[in-house]
Formats: sequence, structure tokens, C-alpha cells
Amino acid sequence: MSVKSFNNIISKGGPRFPIEKNRYNLYVSFTCPFAQRAAIVRQLKGLEEYLPLVHTHYSLDSKGWRFPTKEELSSVPEGDITLGTLEPNYGLERISELYFKANPNYEGRWTVPALWDKKEETLVNNESGEMVRFFNTEFNDFLPDDYKHVDVYPNELQSQVESFNEQFGDAVGKAFFKTSFAQNKEDFEAGYKALLEELKKVDKYFEERQEKGSFFAIGSQLTEADIKLFTSVVRVGRVYYNDYGAQRFSLAKDYPHLHKWFLNLYKIPAFKDTTDFVQLTKSAESRSGKTVSEKFESVLDLA
Repeated sequence: MSVKSFNNIISKGGPRFPIEKNRYNLYVSFTCPFAQRAAIVRQLKGLEEYLPLVHTHYSLDSKGWRFPTKEELSSVPEGDITLGTLEPNYGLERISELYFKANPNYEGRWTVPALWDKKEETLVNNESGEMVRFFNTEFNDFLPDDYKHVDVYPNELQSQVESFNEQFGDAVGKAFFKTSFAQNKEDFEAGYKALLEELKKVDKYFEERQEKGSFFAIGSQLTEADIKLFTSVVRVGRVYYNDYGAQRFSLAKDYPHLHKWFLNLYKIPAFKDTTDFVQLTKSAESRSGKTVSEKFESVLDLA
């Protein structure tokens, strides 16, 4: 039977996908905002021993994500993930092979993140939003208190998180993608205008939040709303890799309240550790065929 997605969860006492160490791998690319969201929550919840990462190469082509070769990895220090990691379970060359191993009749996209069960030899899930939710709750009985009490989608804030995601997170993300991958000048200019407008709106939102003493999107704690917006904002430098002449801007000067929020999150290891500016730059260069002097870090005013 053909499928277009995998939507199971790992859960305590789950009949098919129970919580076990040394059973699962989370396949990611830190250049993908959706994969970064799952990786951030994985680290916030302390799930490294349950969900070891496998990194694809930063390049993405018509055949999907690939893994680096041994020859490529011989040029980088051991443990350096700039080029990705070897596929550890089957020696695969591409993530698409993993999907077809799970189901030879798979008809969907070959995306990351992809959560693999080594015992069942199948994909558990390939939807980042679903992973964020069950990473947040299902492992709690197995975690020390410091991680158990991390809750990025608390019951009392869920409606506010959903509202923020719809009003800001989705809007910024859509404008970013429309701008970054525009195929003509008209689409680029429309997307770029929308992106700047959305950044202005969210900057105003954070101005009001910060006047009340909060540097998070919702309430007084880190939530899924922060994670979703962060993975778009950290990539805004991608808009310069095009042929349409994006006007330069500074997050600190043009959107100072958004910038304060961003820096507050970037100090958190789960955010900083999953942000690889070298990979982001190389990915943008490989997909656009362009090299630009403006670095991702300088757009974000980190450098």
C-alpha cells in the first residue's frame, strides 16, 4: 500500500514504537528549518541518548538530501558535521533510499527530519510539528527532573501558541520561503516586501512584550512559538542569494526588539548548537550558484 507520510509516535508502552535506547535515529539537516525545530526540542528535553542524530550533507538537489562520501569526510576533522555524517545503518547514499526501505511504494517527498526505527526497519514519523509535540511529552517518565519539567507546549498556553504561530510564525516563514526561492523578480519583490512587513509586525509585538519584562513570545517561558519563529529568523540572510538585488538590512538596527528576542534564544545551547552558519552559507551557495559578501551572522548582528 502506498503512503505519502509517516505519522506514528514513540510512546511509553507503545505497542509498536515503545521508548527504548539504541533503537531510533533522527535524520536531520541543520540547513532545514523543520529539522532544526525537531533537533532543538530533542536537545531541550535531553533526548540525545534516545534519538542519536544522523546528518545529511548540506546540499539539496532534485534527488533530495544525500549523505557525504567517505572521501569527502576524509577532508574534515573527526566529529565535524559540516559535510554531514555517514549513514550508519545501511550505508545509504540518499535519504530517499531510507523512505523506500520503509515502504517501496512511498509517494511523498523525501524530507527531513525523519525518525527511523532500527528494530522495525521503518520510519516512525517525518512531520516536524508532530515530532515537536511528542518529543515534548512522551519521554517524561524516563527523564531527570531538569528535562522532565521542560514543556514547550503547556496546556494553559496552547491557544496563545497557536495564535502566535498563525499570526507571526507562519507569516514570517511563508514570506521567507517566497523570497528565498523566487523564480523571477516580480515574485521576489512581492515576497521581500511581505517579509519586511512581517518582520516589522513581529518587532512591534516584541516591543510590547519587552516593555512588560518578557523576552519570550508567549508567557514567561520558552514555547514552541519561539522555536518556530527562530528557525525562520536565523535564515533571513538567505534572501541575498538571488539575482534580484535585495536591499541590505540589519536586524539590530531595523528590528531591535526582534533582535533582543533572537539573542536571548541564541544564548540557549539547544538553539546555538543546532545553528550552523557554515552549513547555511554553503547550502545557499550550492542552491543559488552565488557567493555574497554578506554573511548570515552579520545580517543577524552576531559578528
